Amino acid sequence: MTTKSWTLLALMGLSLGVAACEGGEKEGETGSTDGADGTDGTDGTDGTDGTDGTDGTDGTDGTDGTDGTDGTDGGAAYNLDATANLYYQYGDDVICDADLAVIGTPFAGDCGDCDFAFDIDSTYVEDRSPEGCGLNRSYTMMGDGIAYNPVLAFSADYTYSGYYGDYYLSNVVQVGWSYDYTAYGYGTYPGPYFGFFADDGTYFDVIASFDGTTLAMDGGVEGTETARVDMPFNLAACETATTAGEGGGVALGNDSLDCEGLTMDIWELSTAPGQTYTVTVDTVNAETAFDPYLVITDGETCMLGFGDDDIDCTYPPPTFSCPSQVIEGTGSPVWLFVTSLGDCAGSSSDYMLKVDYSSITAPLVTLEGDDATASTEVSYTLEYSFSGAVTAAE
Repeated sequence: MTTKSWTLLALMGLSLGVAACEGGEKEGETGSTDGADGTDGTDGTDGTDGTDGTDGTDGTDGTDGTDGTDGTDGGAAYNLDATANLYYQYGDDVICDADLAVIGTPFAGDCGDCDFAFDIDSTYVEDRSPEGCGLNRSYTMMGDGIAYNPVLAFSADYTYSGYYGDYYLSNVVQVGWSYDYTAYGYGTYPGPYFGFFADDGTYFDVIASFDGTTLAMDGGVEGTETARVDMPFNLAACETATTAGEGGGVALGNDSLDCEGLTMDIWELSTAPGQTYTVTVDTVNAETAFDPYLVITDGETCMLGFGDDDIDCTYPPPTFSCPSQVIEGTGSPVWLFVTSLGDCAGSSSDYMLKVDYSSITAPLVTLEGDDATASTEVSYTLEYSFSGAVTAAE
């Protein structure tokens, strides 16, 4: 198993699917241009009876030209002049508080069943966020070094064919991106690759509407989630690090934890310079077996390392295994944080703390914190508003 970790909040629009769209002229764009050129083409009368048929192009495309004027059919070209406001608070921290200017120009590629689409240029008008807006690119519509060339597409009616059948959506807004993974040894993927961002409120938290002149989006989410406390899980790495151990040693401590990982035990381990210590958290019986997790720190300064699934547990939990880490002594004590990642056989999680040491005398192990808080409930609030004038491109 790969190392487990906790994330805070991935705030982005729910995606029912992703579509890759390639470039190409859209049908109906020339129609809107030609419809405006013909003297009688503006009302479509001569376009259908062929009076001006000598023009050829105007007479044939006149029908598309009249439909393209109002933008409800034919995917005619439009500009967008919009503003957006973002506010996101996580716990007591304001992650984003910003106003943006969002300018859209006609997108020349294929956007599937969209009514119109824009190449987007989004900039901050004012960013009041303490450390710069930390919301993801779906809300800011700004590239991030990997994703670039954002495209916003709108569809009054959209049918998505999913695994369980067709979904019928209204007022759908999709945001598409191109991707550059050359920094990771891969290539570039021009796309755009679209993901759903908003609809009429049936599937998404952001609600979109279009009245023929204004594209608007409003919405947000609020709630709570369980998150790890900063200490020790968010400490920066020390210059020296622990390595995976092979278990063994003698039991120098034992205790119990809750299965859900809401609490942790904090042990202090004395060390001697030049000595090596292998610290292992092991299960004690089949009825209370669980998936233990170990974090080792240099006091409150930095993280020396962490152990997860390094060795087989004496009494295996339903899934996963036990941590074991090797520590090089410096003469200063280290802190050992033990918690549960779940996967419990019963309602409690009993363990023993074993240490294999190279020194002549056993190190001193002291329980400094019993059932300390490891996770806490954190509230979050996201508010988003967007309003933009949609006008025919000249």
